[in-house]
Amino acid sequence: RERERERERNMPKPEHAPIELEEGWRFLQEHGLGPVEACLDSQKDSRSVHKPAEWMKLYTTVYLMCTQKVPAGFKTQLYEKVGEAMNQFLMRKTLPALRLQHDQFMLKELVRRWENHKNLVKWVTRVFGYLDRFKFKPDDNILELEKLGYKCFKDKVFDQMKGDIRNATLAMIRRERDGEKADISLLKSIVEIFVDMGMGQHVVYNDELENALLMETSAFYVKESARWAEEDTFPEFMKKAERCIADESRRSLAYLDDQTEGKLMQVCEHEILVAHQIRMLEKESSGLVVLLDNDMRDDLARLFRLYSRKNVNGLPRVAQIIRKYIEQQGVKIVEEHRNWIESEESVDPAVKATSGSESSRPDLLKSLLELHDRFDELGEVCFQRDPHFQRAMKEAFEFFVNQDMGKNSTAELFANHCDSLLNSTGIGSKMSDQEVDDSIEKFVKLFSYLQEKDVFQEFARKQLAKRLLLDRSHSDDAERSLIEKLKVSCGHHFVSKLNGMIQDMALSKEHQSRFKDWVCKESGAEGDDSSIPGVMIDGVDCTVRVLTTGYWPTYKDNNLRLPDELQRCVLLFREFYGTKTSQRILRWVHSLSKGIVETTAYVANEKIPTLELVVSVHQMCTLMLFNDCDKITFAQVRENLGIEDEETIRQCILSLVSKRFPLLLRSGKGKEFAPDEVLSLNTGFRPNKWRIMIPIPMAKISEEEKESAHQSVVEDRRHAIEAAIVRVMKKEKELEHQRLIAEVSRLLIPFFNPEPRYIKNRIEDLITREYMERDSDDQSRYRYVV
Repeated sequence: RERERERERNMPKPEHAPIELEEGWRFLQEHGLGPVEACLDSQKDSRSVHKPAEWMKLYTTVYLMCTQKVPAGFKTQLYEKVGEAMNQFLMRKTLPALRLQHDQFMLKELVRRWENHKNLVKWVTRVFGYLDRFKFKPDDNILELEKLGYKCFKDKVFDQMKGDIRNATLAMIRRERDGEKADISLLKSIVEIFVDMGMGQHVVYNDELENALLMETSAFYVKESARWAEEDTFPEFMKKAERCIADESRRSLAYLDDQTEGKLMQVCEHEILVAHQIRMLEKESSGLVVLLDNDMRDDLARLFRLYSRKNVNGLPRVAQIIRKYIEQQGVKIVEEHRNWIESEESVDPAVKATSGSESSRPDLLKSLLELHDRFDELGEVCFQRDPHFQRAMKEAFEFFVNQDMGKNSTAELFANHCDSLLNSTGIGSKMSDQEVDDSIEKFVKLFSYLQEKDVFQEFARKQLAKRLLLDRSHSDDAERSLIEKLKVSCGHHFVSKLNGMIQDMALSKEHQSRFKDWVCKESGAEGDDSSIPGVMIDGVDCTVRVLTTGYWPTYKDNNLRLPDELQRCVLLFREFYGTKTSQRILRWVHSLSKGIVETTAYVANEKIPTLELVVSVHQMCTLMLFNDCDKITFAQVRENLGIEDEETIRQCILSLVSKRFPLLLRSGKGKEFAPDEVLSLNTGFRPNKWRIMIPIPMAKISEEEKESAHQSVVEDRRHAIEAAIVRVMKKEKELEHQRLIAEVSRLLIPFFNPEPRYIKNRIEDLITREYMERDSDDQSRYRYVV
């Protein structure tokens, strides 16, 4: 700009060299435009036409003609003559040359002529640049020279040939789409011409090329996709669809304008995918169900890539089919389990005992976990954890997981599977620690679909108590892993009691250590044998666990009368515990206690002179009665043990007279005992191992405990519903009945699904207890009472 200004300052003033319009234009035509046009027409480099001195002379002439006052300035006339000169050149040279060519040759000639015209416009803007820079104001509505040049080409050439240009361009694209080799650079140049004709806007490109291209593309894929849908399988259809969509995307990037890609993709995706979506997804021999049946993961991943595209929006329909499929698979598993239970109930117990039908029992939880693992993996590998798929999977599993399972509720079955996984005698005993942790992870994912989580919690608590107290836990790490995962899924409150039980076991070890030190101190001994885990008291290795009542399940006290050897241990620990605290009361729960009895009573096998029996305390006390006698009646056993519950004594003795471990002999038969039935020591029992674990009746949850668990759940639910009602009313102060029901249900649904009638009953009870009251004007509205 500075050089231009310097050149203008050095130019002679117009009053020294006045130039007439025709004279000046003739000079510019003969020495400027004429040679440039001739050079362009002969395909020579226009930059070699004028030397610097000639450039200067041409520019000076334009400058003088614009700035002189006598006879007048000719800026307007020069502007008009420049436009007229370009029009004449186009009409004389360019348009006839194009009309002589056809198809691709015409397009090549168009590109060449357009490049020549741009060079001409560039030369004009340099020589006549003074018109642009100084002599026209923006509000004169006069085009700049460059735009004037483009307009001339559009009016005199493009508008005359645009139909032929469009048809030839579309024909090239059609051939390229059919697989023929195409001149991509030529197509790109043609597209740029359409864009340039809009002079900064896309109106010409949209109206003259893009719309026609989209219509032709739509017609092409309507025909092609209909043929694919009729002839091909769904996987083959998707492969072709994916390939064509990729080709169209490449085509757009290669030579079409940037704004066309989205529109072109929308047309392709609609005609290929949307138009045939339902037909292909539900195709009988190769649809989505067949892909799922055969676990065709590559095709499922391709399906997700195609139907998750923005313009297709096919995932809701895909998710609907997947949900229905998962529901069918799950219901099939549940019905198989339910049918087995019904068939077992119809079989005579005597036949059942000899048929071995338990071996054919379908493993419900194993099947459900396998089903969940399969679709959880599909969700990650093929569907990229898409929310539509995750929602479909969640709704499907919630549908059949919470169905009626027959004799036991789903929550009980979940708790039983969890117990088997963590029990040292269950399925977890054959797994490594990592495998157990992985199984817990999968179990908790399935557990999240369970509605009666509070029922599971109660049964899981009872089973955890038995595992911990009977030393049957797979490992402490596995127990903590389950609790942590349940905490993440359901919150801290859900696992607070389970955590408390684990903490009690850790504290019990500390109590045991202190008890050991206290006994040593009281007896005056220097120290106890560290290799013995318990405390030696008169030859008895004693270990005591102190449990917090609020954490552990409630067990009935059967007032077992202990032998003197064991009673001495109880009294000493009570004395020790009294020195630590005077505010807590110890209540002994013998039903979950166990011990090891060393005996020389069974000498039939000379290789095992001393036998170790792992038994419950009830079994231990029963066996120890035979230290003082050889025979004893059932009534005497009951009297010596001091237990009023006859069922507890019966189960205990049955475990000692079993066919597998006949430690005692009985005079009667059957599962019932007469008061005068005689029990004697079976000295002929021949053990084949030096340690025998006698089945403990309390190791499994009894029917009585199940009933107690359900009653406890009902009571806990009553309190939970009342607490939720008070919480909502305390926040809202006043609330309409239906909204209160909805809010309470929302709070409780993560743990159980409360029925509205139960909520209504608790509302009435809280009104009676004056926690809330009805509105005097509207009986369906409640008010919180402070």
